[in-house]
Amino acid sequence: MSAAQDGTLAGKGGQNFIAKLTEILADDLTTGSTPHFKNMEELISFATKHTNNFRGVSHGYCTKGAECKVRNAADPSHCVWCDSYIATPRHLPHWLVVKKRCESQLAAFEKFPSEIKQRLKAFSAALNDNLEAANIIIDQLTIKVKEA
Repeated sequence: MSAAQDGTLAGKGGQNFIAKLTEILADDLTTGSTPHFKNMEELISFATKHTNNFRGVSHGYCTKGAECKVRNAADPSHCVWCDSYIATPRHLPHWLVVKKRCESQLAAFEKFPSEIKQRLKAFSAALNDNLEAANIIIDQLTIKVKEA
């Protein structure tokens, strides 16, 4: 939960979590004390204790647990836009691999004859979706480095 403390969460759920936490706690978020908790660690401990629906996937966390309707979590582009999806800096290496793999496969795809490209259009679309998702998460997780 150190990622929540320093505001480095990605995915729609992660961004929403940080926005809500900032809105609710305002100045208390930076000082580390809140009206209901002695310090930020208490708040994080409370949140962790009461989030037993967290499901870890290789590229992040799903907070919906069994209620999640996405059955192909191996295709991360489906998760990034979900309100229940959170990625942390710990997941950055996975996203960097997704990006490189998609770029490499799309480069190979471009060399195919046009009739093969047409038949494999859905495959290309899936690669582009995953590349877009990877770029979004990588940008969200590395924003702190860019600002520094």
